Amino acid sequence: LQALQSEARQLQSHAMAFNHELTGAVGHLVQVLSNLCNESTLDPTIIMPEVPTRKIEGDVPPKDMPDFVHLGQIYFYRLFLSYLFGRYSQAYDIVLARESFVDKIPVRHAILADETFYTGLTAVAVAREKGDDTLLVQARQCLDNMKGFCEQCRHNFEHKRCLLEAEIAVYDCKYDKAASLYDDAIHIAGEHGFVHEQGLAHEKAGSFYYGLNRSKSLQHFKWAKKYFLQWGSPRKVRDLEQRYSIGSSST
Repeated sequence: LQALQSEARQLQSHAMAFNHELTGAVGHLVQVLSNLCNESTLDPTIIMPEVPTRKIEGDVPPKDMPDFVHLGQIYFYRLFLSYLFGRYSQAYDIVLARESFVDKIPVRHAILADETFYTGLTAVAVAREKGDDTLLVQARQCLDNMKGFCEQCRHNFEHKRCLLEAEIAVYDCKYDKAASLYDDAIHIAGEHGFVHEQGLAHEKAGSFYYGLNRSKSLQHFKWAKKYFLQWGSPRKVRDLEQRYSIGSSST
């Protein structure tokens, strides 16, 4: 992440120098990377300058908001950060707001699979929090879409499919299936170099085992912290320690 942050800051500097239209978009990326890389106590899901999260009516965005392409990017960043840091209801509010204009975004191929993945994970998490089975319909649709992405490029998407399917299996009380899918997600993400999602898969496995096998849960959290540090996000490591009360001694 630190190398990407440095490159993004250089790009931001060049964009600002030429008053380029990408200045705002790159600025938000720099903010996201800063939120992940630093150890600040500030809310890591806030991206400045802040764009309000609300549904949009009509064919053009309001004057106080950027164009739909940039807006879609900002909403995805906030969805990603909100889910990553356990703000599941907030993440789902972003999902609902994004749905009001997503069909108006002319090009979004680069983040479509990630949008689908994190939307599905968010739907499962909120369904679990609220006991709302209707949200599983959306999660299963996202899983079907992830299977389609896997047919196009298994290398990039198979670990995502496994992790989302594992979370759905837990909701369905299919625990043996979930355990196997967590292992698959961890192995495949590591094999293909997706270190942050290898960390995420360990985190979700740790949460799954939390009330079943405390020793195994702590082992997964230990590996999650290792991979999030390898990714370059001490802020995410601190989030793990605080949310699961595991302490820095488990590193």
